[in-house]
Amino acid sequence: VVSVGAGRWSESWQVKELPEAGSIDMAAHERIPIAMITGTNGKTTTVRLLKAMVDAQGKVPGLSSTDWLMVGNEVIDHGDWSGPGGARAILRNPNVDVALLETARGGMLRRGLALAAGEADVVLINNIAADHLGEWGVQDLDMLADTKFVIRHAGRHIVLNADDEKSVERVHLIQQPLTWFSLNHHSDLIQNHIANGGQAATLDGGFLTWTASHETTKLIPVSEIPITFGGAAQHNVANALAAICVAKELGLRDESILSGLQSFQSNLKDNPGRLNRFQVRDFTVLVDFAHNAHGLSALMQMTAAMPANRRLVTLGHAGDRNDDALVELAQAAAAGGVDRVIIKEQPNELRGRQPGEIPAILEGALIEAGFPAEQIAHAANEMEATQSALDWAESGDLLLLLTLDSRKEVLGLLQKA
Repeated sequence: VVSVGAGRWSESWQVKELPEAGSIDMAAHERIPIAMITGTNGKTTTVRLLKAMVDAQGKVPGLSSTDWLMVGNEVIDHGDWSGPGGARAILRNPNVDVALLETARGGMLRRGLALAAGEADVVLINNIAADHLGEWGVQDLDMLADTKFVIRHAGRHIVLNADDEKSVERVHLIQQPLTWFSLNHHSDLIQNHIANGGQAATLDGGFLTWTASHETTKLIPVSEIPITFGGAAQHNVANALAAICVAKELGLRDESILSGLQSFQSNLKDNPGRLNRFQVRDFTVLVDFAHNAHGLSALMQMTAAMPANRRLVTLGHAGDRNDDALVELAQAAAAGGVDRVIIKEQPNELRGRQPGEIPAILEGALIEAGFPAEQIAHAANEMEATQSALDWAESGDLLLLLTLDSRKEVLGLLQKA
């Protein structure tokens, strides 16, 4: 397929049916606002939050992500579309007003970027944390950061996380205009940036703020943003700040940005698989896709701030992560103040590992980290782990279910519980 223009201004032809170049009115094939979002954790949530903001603007968003292709409220196709193929599908869709392109490391390494230099209005790098190390020649965190920073070439404007060490280390690579976001409005980096007239979205005194041209505006209290759970979910406060920065560069109005922040929920409709909350009988269940130590640590910090009599987490992983990543995941769970860990096999995600190999590594790392062996249980799969957690729970307990390969079935079970 060959196309010109983007979104609502695009036109496409099969290669064998290309018209004469002179017959194409290139002036009629304009561009649309385009954002590219990458990072280790929070990409999908940020893209979905931006969709809510674009919806509030009255425009049609097009999303490519790890879960689906979506135009407006219609899912075009399910699956992992976070590579250049998904981006091109959205950019060629004539119904799309604004393109929101989740851009994962795997797609960049396999097939590069869908856009050439400067073709995206804004590029966001959410964070850099250990994940997928050992794959495609990426052996350590610095190599992963260098890989993700390739996306900078596509952007006219760059958004970075001032609280992320690897991003701060690479700011010298950025030649384009830069916006920072941070959970600390008063950090030296943020203060120096805004003193020089730079743009930043920050958390300050319980408010999300926006600073540009030396003027700081309080946008919204954290308490009014549902996905932050009253501020307990600090990782989603960061995602909200990142989304504000991107939305500003897409030309969205403040009222649209605020409407998106206030309306977007951690439920199965808006953000399935990401911090979905269920009240089952008289205890609370949270379901999340966290699959690395960085993501799990953020969830552990959040659940520690929530009232609960006892806490439980289910733990497992696919076989394509190296042993160090599995040990770090277990260490994050052990440090999270939970009363029980159910280690689950992922039989459909062994990926070269032997059955029982990953659970053994996780259990050994938990015990090595000081977690009591008698508070560890095992399950043959995610559904068994979920049922075991529900059977264990009592009034006032909090269950954190990390679902990877059976999310739909787990969510269905919880809806019936």
